[in-house]
Amino acid sequence: MRSRPTLALLLLIAATALTACGSDHSSVSSTGSQGTAITGTATGAPPSSPVQVPGTVGYLNTGPGAITYLQWQADGSGRFSGTALSVTANGTPPNQTVSTSTTRIYGQINGTAFTLDINGHTDQGVLSGDTLALNVVQEDGSIRAITYRQATAADYNSALAQLQQTAQNADTQEQQRQSQANVQATAQDALKSLETDNNNFTNAKTVRRDLAQADSDLQKERQDAANGNGDNCYNIHGVVDYDARSVVGYDVTSSASYDVNQEQKAINGVRSDIQAVQSAEAALKSGGLPATNGASDAIATAQQHVSQGVATTNTAIDSLNADLTTAYSVANAAGTGSCAGDGPGSPPAGLSHIS
Repeated sequence: MRSRPTLALLLLIAATALTACGSDHSSVSSTGSQGTAITGTATGAPPSSPVQVPGTVGYLNTGPGAITYLQWQADGSGRFSGTALSVTANGTPPNQTVSTSTTRIYGQINGTAFTLDINGHTDQGVLSGDTLALNVVQEDGSIRAITYRQATAADYNSALAQLQQTAQNADTQEQQRQSQANVQATAQDALKSLETDNNNFTNAKTVRRDLAQADSDLQKERQDAANGNGDNCYNIHGVVDYDARSVVGYDVTSSASYDVNQEQKAINGVRSDIQAVQSAEAALKSGGLPATNGASDAIATAQQHVSQGVATTNTAIDSLNADLTTAYSVANAAGTGSCAGDGPGSPPAGLSHIS
């Protein structure tokens, strides 16, 4: 490049950073013997048009996730001073940021020979036309050839804006990916719960077992009532009456009542799980994602189980209430003669249907 007979002081512009493939001026973010680094964060706001400073030249290197821009002014002897601007994309999406740093640089141009002093070390290279081939000292002490192309401050601003947009796009894409993954995970979890409900369906087994026990106990009461009054009406008062109140009555108002309540809770839980799967599938559809395999079949099966469970439970409830009424009726009619009329009276309220 041509040197100009002017005093060299570089115009500081926005931030920059090294390319991952190339410029190891990542060290520019530290303070060296040749100058001081200034760091910051690139916000992505559109930069104002840079002022064109007479005699200022710049060279740009770009790569994935990084930019380095060298800008200087030289005097008549080829001695120059300026800045190295670095921009780097840091972190990983969706929390990627673009950080900046600025470092003073000094050097000498002799024909095509180029010497750069930066952060306490010296890089050597060749400046030919619009290309600067620079041997850059790496952080591990090795040397790597990095190529810069002549560029204006506006070129640098354009590269910076592109890097910021790339980082923003990557963040947005990762946010969308994570959001979709969360929706799919929610759908899978909801389906798993519903499938567990379906696998555990017993069609009111415990309530049906309570009915079988009440039927058996009612039959035993009938047998006891057939034995007559007994001494001092003991069979009526101490056996048959007990059968009605504390055996069949307990079967219905205590054991079966508890199991009916548990059945209602289980059915409510299945309905809640059906709704969860339906909501999750709606979210998948809204997000343009495919439906969860097996979801519709699981919903249909669960709905059938709910209907069947309600019907079976209510049928059992009707039979349990009938056993309770019959048990009291048998006990009330069991006594004869002086033992007549000493039965347990009216039966307690029976069980209500579930829904």
